[in-house]
Amino acid sequence: MKQSKKTTFQIMYETVMENGGPTGPLSKAVVDAFEGKNQFQQRENKIIVSFIKTKNKLSTD
Repeated sequence: MKQSKKTTFQIMYETVMENGGPTGPLSKAVVDAFEGKNQFQQRENKIIVSFIKTKNKLSTD
């Protein structure tokens, strides 16, 4: 039996495409990564939130 020179990732891509293309998040990620689409687009759309620590003083007058 001859060894295939295809990588596991390439086999996953071909299987997704044979079954009608990417439908779920995992299959979309496989296709995007295999086709070399921009991986950083998702990171650019995220909002960075930082919380400022403040001292809360309760007055008991």
